[in-house]
Amino acid sequence: MTLLCAYAAIDAVPAHGLGAGAHGEPLEALAVEDFFVVVGRLAETPGITPENLKAQDAAVRRLHAAVQALLPMRFGETFSGVTELRAALQDRVESLRAALLLVRGCEQMTLRVFGQAAEPEPVPDEKTERPGTRYLRARAHALTPPQLSGLQQALAPLVHATRVDRHQAPGLLASVYHLVRRGDGPRYQAVVDGLAPALHPLRVVCSGVWPAYAFAPEVAE
Repeated sequence: MTLLCAYAAIDAVPAHGLGAGAHGEPLEALAVEDFFVVVGRLAETPGITPENLKAQDAAVRRLHAAVQALLPMRFGETFSGVTELRAALQDRVESLRAALLLVRGCEQMTLRVFGQAAEPEPVPDEKTERPGTRYLRARAHALTPPQLSGLQQALAPLVHATRVDRHQAPGLLASVYHLVRRGDGPRYQAVVDGLAPALHPLRVVCSGVWPAYAFAPEVAE
């Protein structure tokens, strides 16, 4: 029995083919509604090892370079056959379709923000501030370290979409994921390099470019 190992959802099949997967297996595109899922056929689910993770990322990057819209699938997501794959994705069709539209022509840059959390902003008198305003204020403070506001504004012309994860690990405040147009990675990096010293005592580490890992629906939700 062979398993279908899912690599990515794509919006169209490249004319020159899909190439090989992480283990040298031929890749194929299975139609799901109006997009495709790229799979390879393996004898067993690949183990979570550094070598396998690196090989899968390399395969996803090759696919990313060949298509306009790609969403990486979770590592090790396997199915017994086409019927099971389509059934498993049925509830995700709309979110995958929307996410493919979002990431089309884009790639991901990532910021890791290290330092200490800022003190909360003074809260206005609750009697004079609307509940909705209080919620938005709290939400904004919870998601994005306020010390990054200047950097965020400088990057805004390059950013197509943003996702922020706050962290509980000591020293690591947040991960900020940005979608940028393909080819804009060096400009993005230059903006971060130029402003990073002014963020002291925060330390910002920029990496990319990546396929849009952080914008796959099962991650972003």
